[in-house]
Amino acid sequence: MQTERESIPGPGGTPLYLSRAVHGESFYQAAISEIAGGKKERGHQLRCVAALRPEPKNKFDPNAVQVFIQGQLVGYLARPLAETWSPALRRRGKYECPADIVGGWDDSDRDTGLFGVDLWLPDFPADLTPRAKIPASAIKELPVTSAAPATTIVDTRSGPNMLIRILWFLCVGWWLSFLWITLASLVSLTILGIPLGIWMCNRVPQVVTLKMDSVRLVHTTGADGSSTVTLTGVAQRPFWQRALWYLLVGWWLTTIWLYLAWLLCITILLVPVAFPMFTVTGKLLTLKRG
Repeated sequence: MQTERESIPGPGGTPLYLSRAVHGESFYQAAISEIAGGKKERGHQLRCVAALRPEPKNKFDPNAVQVFIQGQLVGYLARPLAETWSPALRRRGKYECPADIVGGWDDSDRDTGLFGVDLWLPDFPADLTPRAKIPASAIKELPVTSAAPATTIVDTRSGPNMLIRILWFLCVGWWLSFLWITLASLVSLTILGIPLGIWMCNRVPQVVTLKMDSVRLVHTTGADGSSTVTLTGVAQRPFWQRALWYLLVGWWLTTIWLYLAWLLCITILLVPVAFPMFTVTGKLLTLKRG
């Protein structure tokens, strides 16, 4: 069964269809926000007028088509569509069509959303009506019919409770960690053993106090009320940055740091200082997050 496409009447009676064909809005958030009057708690659905203009001198794509609202650049027409529209626009100069500014919600209790731009376009550039214009008075705020999608991100950890972790440290962690750190340092001195050495150093907090890595729960509530939960790791920096840090700084700084933390541990009184030092081992070694 074919779903009926959403449309509105355009200039000359030509039907215009909703098209999510604007790309690159994330680079023009300031301009879109100014047009929309800033972010709102439930977001926007602002009907306005967009102008499509060809940009034949674009160094990346000679078929590029710019999208302007109120004289401000808000994005580009998606490349497959631009290839079809660009020849007609070069002949005409520009084409004006209705556009909806959507998104831009700001719920201080949960999160914020970026602005987006949707266009109402005819199926084919041949349907363009010469000199047909949409009046500027068409700009208006439409009711937001549904809540904006909301995303909540929670960093959490699983693992044993604090009492078990303290008992582990007193009975096992304090001496096992010394052997573990020494072995990790020796292994890291060999080129082939570097991956194993890094893995062992990143596990020092677990060896000392059974501390587990962070787990990221991403809870997304859609506009239709649907709810999804995704389990991921914490996003890391690019690999080349972490590798360069390890080769220049991480390997020797971490070795000194861990032995210093271990010496503080065996004084008993300075254990509260040593535990946080073990916690940041991954950050010192390879700029690891989480």
